[in-house]
Amino acid sequence: CALSPREMHVRVGPVAYEAALDDSRARPMNVTGKVMRGWVTLIAPDAMAEDELKAWVSRALMHVRTLEPKGGAEEDELEKIDNPDGLAIVRVRKAPD
Repeated sequence: CALSPREMHVRVGPVAYEAALDDSRARPMNVTGKVMRGWVTLIAPDAMAEDELKAWVSRALMHVRTLEPKGGAEEDELEKIDNPDGLAIVRVRKAPD
């Protein structure tokens, strides 16, 4: 997921993609002029209730957990970043080669 006050990009995967687009706040993600199937953009996430945001993050986590780990992922370090909005932001620090 990627979040700003105006938009939230959520990776839901190809299986859940069409169902995710059924939500009136979701649209196909198009950042570079090409639609990225498996990703949706949510409009105005700052206006969503906390339980709605958690549901979208859960959708993303369900998909990501199905993916094969990339090389070295076991040694990557997760760093929680403080956020004044109270949302959890996590940065992945790549392990040195």
